[in-house]
Amino acid sequence: MASRYFAHESGDTLVGSIQSRREAAANVALNYFPRQVQTLARRVWFDVGNTPAEFLSTEVTRGGEQGSQLRHRVNDAHQLGTALVQVIGSSAVALSATADNLDVHSSKQAVLGTQILESLWKHRDLELLCRQGLTRSTYDGEAFLLGTWDASQGAESELGEEFPQRAGDLRLELVPSDRVIRPVADSYAQCAWVDVMVPRNRYDLIAEYPEATQDILAAPPLDRVSEQLSHRDTELFQQDEDIVALHIFLHRKTPAVPDGRCVYYLDGAKLPLKDETIRTTEFPLIELMPWLEKDGTAYGYSQWWLVMATQEVADWVGSALATNTVTYGHGIVVRQKDDNMPVSQIGNGPLVMEVTDIERQMPKALNLSAPSPEAFKLLEMLAQKMRSLIGLNDVAVGQSPSAEQNATALTLLYSAAVQQQAEPQKRWVAFIRRVGELCLQLYQVYATTEQKIRIVGDAQKHLLQNYVSFRGEDIKDVSGVTVEIANPTSQTAAGNLALADELAAKGWIQTPEQYVHVRDTGKLLPLENAARLEYELLQWENEELRNGSEIAVAGNDNHALHYREHGALLKEPAVRSDPALTQGVLHHMQEHVQVLQTLPPLEAALSGNMLPQVAPPGGPPGAGAPPPTPMEEAATPTEVANPATGEVIPTQGPPLTQPPSV
Repeated sequence: MASRYFAHESGDTLVGSIQSRREAAANVALNYFPRQVQTLARRVWFDVGNTPAEFLSTEVTRGGEQGSQLRHRVNDAHQLGTALVQVIGSSAVALSATADNLDVHSSKQAVLGTQILESLWKHRDLELLCRQGLTRSTYDGEAFLLGTWDASQGAESELGEEFPQRAGDLRLELVPSDRVIRPVADSYAQCAWVDVMVPRNRYDLIAEYPEATQDILAAPPLDRVSEQLSHRDTELFQQDEDIVALHIFLHRKTPAVPDGRCVYYLDGAKLPLKDETIRTTEFPLIELMPWLEKDGTAYGYSQWWLVMATQEVADWVGSALATNTVTYGHGIVVRQKDDNMPVSQIGNGPLVMEVTDIERQMPKALNLSAPSPEAFKLLEMLAQKMRSLIGLNDVAVGQSPSAEQNATALTLLYSAAVQQQAEPQKRWVAFIRRVGELCLQLYQVYATTEQKIRIVGDAQKHLLQNYVSFRGEDIKDVSGVTVEIANPTSQTAAGNLALADELAAKGWIQTPEQYVHVRDTGKLLPLENAARLEYELLQWENEELRNGSEIAVAGNDNHALHYREHGALLKEPAVRSDPALTQGVLHHMQEHVQVLQTLPPLEAALSGNMLPQVAPPGGPPGAGAPPPTPMEEAATPTEVANPATGEVIPTQGPPLTQPPSV
């Protein structure tokens, strides 16, 4: 038993200890059974390369002495895997940063953190990376995203004329599971360390670590052929002398290593390229295991693996049917083996079957191509079994169970498939949250010079400038990330159609163009444009009032809404404790009251500002009676006058001024 923990070593001793640990862990991984399942799964997923012919669906092979047996892979499992990914990741995602404190300064930092996350998600392909990780984890059982800080990236900045530097930037990359070596543990979270291999150009490394030039030049090129990646065709990955294997050793923050450890080293090198502590709270290598780990191991598991055995049976049944139809459909001629009749007199189309010990007679045809009805029933049963094994229905895989079902019924069926994947979806959302937190923490620690990000879309460019600059200290109070997901049915055609029909039935869609827009996109933006802009204006006004600015009041403002929302500012401790801010908010609220009182009745009606009815002196008729119940009030007829025509329209209960938000 060593008296010193290997992660406490330094220099060449450290690199040697890490390499020996990595090799021992890699040997254990090669003998792990689910790895064999992953290899099979990858063959179905990639469907290319040096995969054995019986696994391919891109070609048909033949067997038997005369080549009469067809081998064809239908590969329904690939379609089911794609559908499973779509169901789990079907919801639209919105990320927002949070701060522990509620003061104005922390709130501003949280807003900036949210803008950074939106920029990464929309403009820096973070969404694409996360969704690729979901695809890999579905087929492999696990996926990993590595987040580091690359000092050679980012905008160029100069410290004097002779020292040009770059601001640095995030480096996010997906790492295949077979390049993540981990020790034996009961779960991935209990692995004290991991060793990650990533390909790098040796000359990029020389530019980043010039002091290690000789070691980098001496490093052997990445030997892709010897990698345990049996799903990849080695001919597609020819040797490149410029690409080397960079190993990143990551040790978690534990009682033995309280600050964690991050070591960069190359194969064959004696000294590390970089050796530092882990400065982020989040571990730099984030795992996605939608179905948790295989019991008692540190390796992931995929529910999709359940269909593999059934798929094999379906492929053989399909191959048998194809053999009967394609091969034996040309006809078979039976003749005596010593028959002197030349084959040319029989023809080139039919197959010839030679037999002995039969009564000598003229050659005759043999019909073997008639398919068995039970075989087709078995194929259908196997297809349904594969869907039920992973919790998918016909709608989830893009098939309508009945042409008579309407959009609402199809939406409910799709929702049922989504509910079956509720647990994997939770882990997918947690993965996105952790990735967002890691990105913000990397900025907090390493962004010592200005970073520039693109924010907001063009439709909302009136809110903020298109680009914003920040440093890590500008978001130092941001402590976490929240992830909100939309209704997954809003991403489907059936869900959009059901929504459009419902809104049209309730009178909230006024034009055919609005109906078509909701049906095609599922978005209510054209319907609630005024309400959305009013809300954005309120957000901007509240932010300005927090800063002590004066805001002008317009006659067509929704004064009742503004009065309530501005009044909510007075409940914030930071505003209430500042007499100047409190007085500014009260003054602005009073301006809304004054403008509303001076509005002409017609203009007030057109802008949705109706003055409350004031009871005459002495109380209303029937004073002293109990107030009406909500049901009685809703049933009381009311009248609304059309301000344009003067027409009086009777309604039941209070009129609805705008559709609910969706």
